[in-house]
Amino acid sequence: MSVALEPTFEANFIFADDEPFELDTGGSLQPVTLRYALYGELNKARDNALLVCHALSGWRALRTGGRSCSGQIDHLIRGATVS
Repeated sequence: MSVALEPTFEANFIFADDEPFELDTGGSLQPVTLRYALYGELNKARDNALLVCHALSGWRALRTGGRSCSGQIDHLIRGATVS
């Protein structure tokens, strides 16, 4: 049975307050709110983090206990939603 990962920190990052965030399709967003969550601890060298936009990759694929297939990943940054 797998253990569900719990975030160590969750927050919103808001940008494009002053001017619109222009999209390639010609539209724009203003303001933009990015919801994110952190899992695990960032090491002193800050080289053990992985940024995941799971809307594109699938969150279920990352339930690996914080480890990647090719290295030691102890800090996961998960971008959840953009509005």
